[in-house]
Amino acid sequence: MMDEKNERPIGLMRTGLWVRDKKKIQLVEFELLTHIIHGDGVSKIYSTREVIKKLRIPLSELEKMLPQEQFIRTHRNYLINGKWIDFYDAQEALTYIAGGIAVPVSRRKKKKLEWFLANRT
Repeated sequence: MMDEKNERPIGLMRTGLWVRDKKKIQLVEFELLTHIIHGDGVSKIYSTREVIKKLRIPLSELEKMLPQEQFIRTHRNYLINGKWIDFYDAQEALTYIAGGIAVPVSRRKKKKLEWFLANRT
């Protein structure tokens, strides 16, 4: 289980984000991140397997740290890694990532997501 003492990121690399985890510093690689959900003042970073870190940082700050060509905000509380998008359902306003995780898409973010999907490499 994760320590309830949520930490802030302490550094950034081209390949990931350095975060303090108890007494050690760990690199959270961008490639492994599927999505980030923010709620109650905590951003939960998910990998394909689990929540890998909880950080006390606004989602807008995390968004600035992540590569814009790889990550997109789909909702005020959700940020997703475009690499893991499996399917976008415009009628339901949901994006499915990492084998079936449904992430909401707000009306305000819909056009930006569609542009992102059309132009990703």
